[in-house]
Amino acid sequence: MQNKFFELLEEENKKGVTIFFSSHILGEVQRICDRVAIIKEGRILKIEQIEKLRATQYKKFTIEFNNIDDSNKFDIHDITRVEKKNKQLEFLYAGDINIILGNLAQMNIANLLIEEPSLEEIFLHYYEKEGE
Repeated sequence: MQNKFFELLEEENKKGVTIFFSSHILGEVQRICDRVAIIKEGRILKIEQIEKLRATQYKKFTIEFNNIDDSNKFDIHDITRVEKKNKQLEFLYAGDINIILGNLAQMNIANLLIEEPSLEEIFLHYYEKEGE
């Protein structure tokens, strides 16, 4: 039934119909929307094309250190959404990645993953940023 609903929305949108769709299920939003508005407490924080929002300069880093001491020593300004789990560190970063790579070159790392953040992670970043 849900797929039929989305197909109906897509057909109407192709005809030029504007559809307002509200959902906290961001996978659905990515599937059927071209533009999104990030709303917090009734205020619009940002309106953007989904592709532009996802193509921001933010990168999601996941670093697995061989030594837990290195994960505790890693300190870079301007990182957000930091999560530490034992020897693993995850965060969003919008600066020059060479700064991070230079810092990591001094450490013993087991694994490094750099990827585009999900739409959900971008939304959460804006929510947290607005709370500062």
